[in-house]
Amino acid sequence: CSCLHFDRVETFQVINYSDEGQIIYYSCSDSIGLEIDSLTFNPYFKQFDNVKSDILNENKHIDKNSFKWIKVSDKKESIVKGSKDGLIRFFFISDSTFLNNSWDTIVKYQMYNRKLVFSEEDLEKMNWVIEYQ
Repeated sequence: CSCLHFDRVETFQVINYSDEGQIIYYSCSDSIGLEIDSLTFNPYFKQFDNVKSDILNENKHIDKNSFKWIKVSDKKESIVKGSKDGLIRFFFISDSTFLNNSWDTIVKYQMYNRKLVFSEEDLEKMNWVIEYQ
């Protein structure tokens, strides 16, 4: 059988029901840009203002009205276990916000559209599928 297989240990699915593309940012911190998270240590994001179009092609971007498998560097359970309070936050930053503001401004003013907060138990119940509307 020849089919695509995603190792459940290394991916989770994000579904974007909105009419705009989103940058998906996950973190153990309650705010973006504060601790080790999915964007701060991404080499493209360190050069944010110079490579915005490249970032839109990265694993952390999802087009409008679509879904995407997001790869994590370790077992996905570890993204929750690394959190001090046992919760993981998923921040959604719209393409328009992302493209029209510097990263420093986005972090300073916490310019995200929505923050979804889950425990590992919540994510297991949802089969590691995050829905954004």
